[in-house]
Amino acid sequence: MKMQSLKIGTRLGLGFGLVLLLLALALGLSYRQIGTVGPRIDTLVELQRRQDLAQDWRTQTQLNVTRTDAVARAGGAGPVAEFFSPLIKTTSAKINELQESLTKAVDSDKGKALLEEIAASRKAYIDIRNQVFAQLKAGETDAALQARFQATSLGPRILRDPTPALRTGATRSRCAGIQPRGS
Repeated sequence: MKMQSLKIGTRLGLGFGLVLLLLALALGLSYRQIGTVGPRIDTLVELQRRQDLAQDWRTQTQLNVTRTDAVARAGGAGPVAEFFSPLIKTTSAKINELQESLTKAVDSDKGKALLEEIAASRKAYIDIRNQVFAQLKAGETDAALQARFQATSLGPRILRDPTPALRTGATRSRCAGIQPRGS
């Protein structure tokens, strides 16, 4: 049967039916693709959460480095030390929580290695900070100021940005197939 032998109404009906069929096909494919976006969005939200944790960790550490420097410059006594010492302890506790959360969240070997390196630098910094406070308490201000320089030189290593390691896996796979922890 030839198309030309069909009446105009039939030809219009077939054409309209074909357009509706193509529309239904496009709608079905779109719906299927939208279903794959959900897990990727969850992954991106998890990566953003990790980055926020890392940035908060870095900021809190910088804050404590600055506070330690201020206490050491003030000689470890007086209103500066009285004001900053409890804040340093509180911030250190928060940093410990952030570090623990990040360690649990990171699942790549590269990310874990970077976090271990930063944690080791942080431990070295805390040891030096405690040494500075002990020397200040003992009245050894000059030795404490020398140790302070050592503590502040660790700053760049402690404050190294851990966020590239947190997104390494996602960058390589463009968020495909990555499952956030706890899913």
